[in-house]
Amino acid sequence: MLRRLAAFLPILALVAIVPTASTGAVPAACTAASLSSTFRMIPNSPGAGNIVYRLVVRNHTSKACTLADPSLRLLGATGSALPTHPIWRAPAQRIAVAARTTVAATARFSPDVPGVGETQMGACEPVAHRLQLAPKGGGRLDAAIAPATSVCEHGQLSLSVFGHTG
Repeated sequence: MLRRLAAFLPILALVAIVPTASTGAVPAACTAASLSSTFRMIPNSPGAGNIVYRLVVRNHTSKACTLADPSLRLLGATGSALPTHPIWRAPAQRIAVAARTTVAATARFSPDVPGVGETQMGACEPVAHRLQLAPKGGGRLDAAIAPATSVCEHGQLSLSVFGHTG
């Protein structure tokens, strides 16, 4: 009995993450033009060589859309691309973002402990000023990183799944 239940848990989790409209249709993929975002440090999160930032994405349109693991890129002060290695804790997640609502994920990373091939403690990579998101529906949008920070381990970000904000 438990084995049968365990086989259905991934399907149940997907159903819980992707709510559908009354027609049963999944909303279209979000586009950058329909979204805005912020990427801010969570107060009191720094410690033991790690820090946590919160990525908030808002659908500012009157239609729901689906957000699925957007591509991410750290950008420097002049907009130059920096090393970026996002690691989603649950790949291929999708979440329906209702009209005029927000979803959020957290990103844990080291701002000062060098990884393999990095030799400098502290600013082991150039300071990132913006986080660029490229949703599956097309386009790109930038979120200011507040405060701007170095992301060590060649830009490695450990990201949680998106969830609805309360």
